[in-house]
Amino acid sequence: MKKILLFVFFLFSLCNVVRANNATLIKEKFDDTYVYYYDNNLGRNRYLYASKYIFGNDVAYCIELGKAIDSFSYTYSSSFDGINLSKEDINYIKLAAYYGYNYPGHESDNYYLAAQDIIWKRLSNISVKYVMNLDPDDYIDISKEKEEIYLLMSKHDLKPS
Repeated sequence: MKKILLFVFFLFSLCNVVRANNATLIKEKFDDTYVYYYDNNLGRNRYLYASKYIFGNDVAYCIELGKAIDSFSYTYSSSFDGINLSKEDINYIKLAAYYGYNYPGHESDNYYLAAQDIIWKRLSNISVKYVMNLDPDDYIDISKEKEEIYLLMSKHDLKPS
């Protein structure tokens, strides 16, 4: 029996090695929280479910506001090859993501929302609000978290004298 269990364990460990770059996207919706923004293409305000995206142990951010996710199984890498973004935009969103959620002291959902907002503002030039229960007047204030992320981003390349 031990040999069979050992063989099964060995077989599963080989499967994990082969699928090292594959991951399932986990989309965690925030309770009764929506992204509220004006969609220039549609000419109206939109509400989208606010969600946090995770691949395995890695947090992910959406770079295209309002685009639906078609699949939950992806092959991923840390490369931005093939994405139509400037080097400056890529470096900017990398910094926002780095200093956002999971940076030491930034483990709250508000830091995830703030980093996501910073990324969308840079790439789409659209301001969003995170609102509760589809009420644009009942919003989550992430200004403190955004200021903290912007401050860390601005100091990132400073070298000690």
